Amino acid sequence: MFGAFSISGAARAPTAPSAQWYYHTQNDPMGMPDGWYRYDSAINTTVEQTFQQAIVTGNGLQQKYLLPFASSGYQYEIDFQRMVQRNSRSGKERPICRTTNGQFPPAVPFTPAAPTLTLGAASTIAAPVSTMLGSSSRSRRNRNDTRVSTHYSCNLSYNAPENLHSVEVDESKVFQLMAPPQTKRRSKRHMSEEEKRSTELQEDDCAICLDALWDGTNTKQIVAIKTCSHLFHYDCIKEALIKGCGGRCPLCSKAIDEHDCGTAKTSRGKCPSATMKVTNMHGISCGGYEDVDLLQISYNIPSGTQKKYHPAPYLPFSGDSRTAYIPNNMEGRDLLSRIQYAFMHGLCFMVGTSLTTGNQNTVTWASIHHKTSCYGGTYGYPDPTYFQRANSELNALGVPDPAGCRAWLFSKCPGYI
Repeated sequence: MFGAFSISGAARAPTAPSAQWYYHTQNDPMGMPDGWYRYDSAINTTVEQTFQQAIVTGNGLQQKYLLPFASSGYQYEIDFQRMVQRNSRSGKERPICRTTNGQFPPAVPFTPAAPTLTLGAASTIAAPVSTMLGSSSRSRRNRNDTRVSTHYSCNLSYNAPENLHSVEVDESKVFQLMAPPQTKRRSKRHMSEEEKRSTELQEDDCAICLDALWDGTNTKQIVAIKTCSHLFHYDCIKEALIKGCGGRCPLCSKAIDEHDCGTAKTSRGKCPSATMKVTNMHGISCGGYEDVDLLQISYNIPSGTQKKYHPAPYLPFSGDSRTAYIPNNMEGRDLLSRIQYAFMHGLCFMVGTSLTTGNQNTVTWASIHHKTSCYGGTYGYPDPTYFQRANSELNALGVPDPAGCRAWLFSKCPGYI
C-alpha cells in the first residue's frame, strides 16, 4: 500500500530544518559518477515532511510513498523502512540517506538488507557533496572534489536525409480528396458544411502556386489537410513535402501527421548530419543551480555538401562545434530529453547565414535556444524564464512531452541509454 506525499495542516509534524536527503548512484546510465547526490530542494522538503509524518503515525515507516516526479515521466517509490528509492517501471533500487546538521552521507552506502547506517549521523564521512564556495571558485562546489565525469549519458548521431519527404507520410490518412465544386450557388446561410467547402474551392487560391484551386475543369486534384482543413492542389502540397516544408502545413505550420507519442508528429528539420554527446560534469554547476551538477551538451556538425532542401543545394557548407549547458536536476533532464528528441529530428541546427559573422553557407542555430555559458550574460545562467521559453519553442515544433521523448529515443536510438 502506498502513502501520499502530502501532509494535512492539522497533523503536520515539525520538519527538521537541517535535514538533507541523498540518493546513491552506481553505474548510472546518465553518466553520473558513483556517489551520493542531493535531492532537489523542493523534493527534499516533501520527502522530509513525509518522513516526519511517518514517524508520528503508528506504522507509517512500514508504508511505501510515491515520489512526486510525475512531470518527468518516471515514477519512484520510497521505502523508509529499507531506506531505498525504487523505480516502479524497472524495479531498480537506489539507497537513500538522511543526514542532519550539515553532516554528509557514509562513504559506503548500506545495503537494503542492513539499513542501519541510514538515519541521522553517519559514522564514515565521504568527500563532501557540499554547496558552492565563494565567488572565486563558483564553478566548483568543493575545492577538493575536482573529478569530471568522462561517462556520457548518450552518444547520438543524426544522419540527414536526402530529402525531407523521407519522413513517411500515409497520404490516405493525412489528405482528404475534395470533390469538384457545385456550379449552383446558394446563400452561405443555407449551405451545408459540404456546400460551404465547395464554395471555398471556387473562390480560394492554392497558397503554394497561387493559382485558383478550381479552374472549372478537373485537371488538378484538390486535397484538404485533415489536421487543419487547409486546401491545396495535390501536386503542390506533395512537392512542398519533398522540398522541405518539414511535414507541416505551409499556411498554419500545424503538423500534417498525428501519430507520434500521442501528439502531433514532429516536423523534420534541416540540420546536416551531426553528433550530440552529453557529459555529466561532476562537481561543476551553473548560476542559480549550485546544488546540482552540470550537464554539458557537445554538438559536432562536420562540413559537407548541402542537400536539396538547403539554401544552396549541392554546394559546400562549413560545419561547426557547439557546446551548451543544462543543470542536472529533474527539470533540466526533462528539457534534455526533449532537446535530444529534437536533435534526432534535425531541429537544432540549419545551414544559412551566421548572424554574428555574416558568413554564408555555414551551420547556425535553429529555433531552439541553448545556454552556451554557465554564468552570466544573455546566453548564460541564471535565467528564471529559460526552461519555460525553451519548452515553448519545443512545443511549437510538435516535440512530445519528456516521457514521450524518452520512449521514442529508447525505441529508435541505439546510443540512447
